[in-house]
Amino acid sequence: MAPVIAEVGRALSALLYEELGREVQLSLDAPVGDMSVRVDVSLFDLAEDVTRRQHGAVRLHDEDGRVVGVRPPPRYIVLSYAVTAWAVDPLAAHGLLDAVLQMALRHPVLPPEHLASIAEPVTMALRDAPPGLCAGLGIPLKAAVCLAVTVPVTPDMARPVGPPVGTGLRLSIADPQHRPALTEA
Repeated sequence: MAPVIAEVGRALSALLYEELGREVQLSLDAPVGDMSVRVDVSLFDLAEDVTRRQHGAVRLHDEDGRVVGVRPPPRYIVLSYAVTAWAVDPLAAHGLLDAVLQMALRHPVLPPEHLASIAEPVTMALRDAPPGLCAGLGIPLKAAVCLAVTVPVTPDMARPVGPPVGTGLRLSIADPQHRPALTEA
């Protein structure tokens, strides 16, 4: 299994570069608060969406369609990002935040071309900023677009199953006392 947190970070960065242009500095690190024209994308929380948890097993098939293994179903992890914008001109920073907001509204699902190893859809939605977010990031009070990116993570716990049955089931019943079988008249 590929590292999904890093892959989602790269996908989010690629999408932001497409929306904002390469002239804007983009960082996946905590905001530094300098006044260059920049956007900081900070992962501040991750948690499982337990409302989507499933139980049981998912069958794994070979190229002929035979079941060759089972694995647990995916778990859905919500990655929460705070996106802040910095510029000398506050209106320029607001314009960057507006572009991030529009991107989030246009892309409820991260484009699959940015996700090399994640086959299922990775959704993105706006979320509320938790209290004390700016203080926790070590920056002055600042507006941020907060994103909740939900990614399916499959535990690396696949296990093989036995070989397929080659013949049908044969059942033979014998009387343990070696008496002739009873027949109905």
